[in-house]
Amino acid sequence: MDFELFQFETGIKLIPARLKEAREAKCFTMTELASLVDVTPSAISAFEADIKQPEWNTLMRISDKLEQPISFFTTGRPEGGEPTATAFFRSFKSRRKIYNKMLRRWSVWAAQFAKYVGTMVNLPPVEIPEVEYKLEHSEDEIEIIATNCRRLWGLADGPIANMVALLESRGFIVIRSEFRVSDIDAFSCWQDNRPYIFLATDKNCAVRSRFDAAHELGHMILHRHLSQDQVEDGDILNQIEREANRFAAAFLLPAKTFVSEIYSSNLRQFISLKSRWKVAMAAMIYRCKDLGVFDERQYINLRKQMSFEGIIKHEPLDDTIAIEQPQIISQCVKLIAASSIKQATDFVLDLHLSAKSLAALAGCPESVFTDEKTNPDIYPLALKQ
Repeated sequence: MDFELFQFETGIKLIPARLKEAREAKCFTMTELASLVDVTPSAISAFEADIKQPEWNTLMRISDKLEQPISFFTTGRPEGGEPTATAFFRSFKSRRKIYNKMLRRWSVWAAQFAKYVGTMVNLPPVEIPEVEYKLEHSEDEIEIIATNCRRLWGLADGPIANMVALLESRGFIVIRSEFRVSDIDAFSCWQDNRPYIFLATDKNCAVRSRFDAAHELGHMILHRHLSQDQVEDGDILNQIEREANRFAAAFLLPAKTFVSEIYSSNLRQFISLKSRWKVAMAAMIYRCKDLGVFDERQYINLRKQMSFEGIIKHEPLDDTIAIEQPQIISQCVKLIAASSIKQATDFVLDLHLSAKSLAALAGCPESVFTDEKTNPDIYPLALKQ
């Protein structure tokens, strides 16, 4: 049957916004996508502008290259997520805009995924301290806010065993993603009144990732009410990045207890401290300078020692401390499938996302969403009644 006749009889056609969404999620320009599917850039532009519909073979190639099912392109967006929600990226330079668009698309898909499973499973409620809206927070204020967050979460001032598990238990959705961009460590945003934190999988360093998670937690608490225009202002961005770093250090290394364990300016002590606190040696040394434990001369000497020993970029224990993996979304999928409410394969049909995309969001094998049976496990979650 001619595709145009098929469209007329069934009412099925390409939704332009969905094509743009999938293209941006793959970080393709119109020209790049056009080359991959063997059409002109003006054709892709016409498809996205709803001036022209692609032929069936072209739509199939688009589906293949953008790695989404045909239903993604012909069905409206599932509920959840806001494409214009304020997102905290480390940079908004022109060369990064295409990557930021990619990350935004994935954050919306993550929110759709979470909203979907949240209709069947009781996700942990969001619990974070309320902070007064301010464009600038003092260092003392940030220290107090970090302490208040620990108290709200029932934590004393010792090391945090698992930062990702802690965040998930307080209602955060944490996702490890392969950003495929060397200078992106993490980003965060609020979607549907729930905080989302994305951590890069390609850094392969547990302590760095834990600090990134705490940094994004700082944004979610300190800067929740900032607009995207404010976040993209260069001066404000530099300020909130400094504040998030200060929060991360204060949250992971509470001043009173951490300082009490510093007995000298010897570099060797920081290896054992790293094993206990699971924070990078460089970050601990900087924290000591911030808190006045070390003066500028001592700080510079320690950094020089690290450089001399070749451990600036790759510290001791970087390969031995385990990387923390998110669990909530993958556990939800297993619980739903094991309870026969839905088959895991239904997720692809309901969300109109590929099994590959769902696996990336859930942090589980792609086969979970393609096999008819998902092996059950022990779940800390409860189904909705």
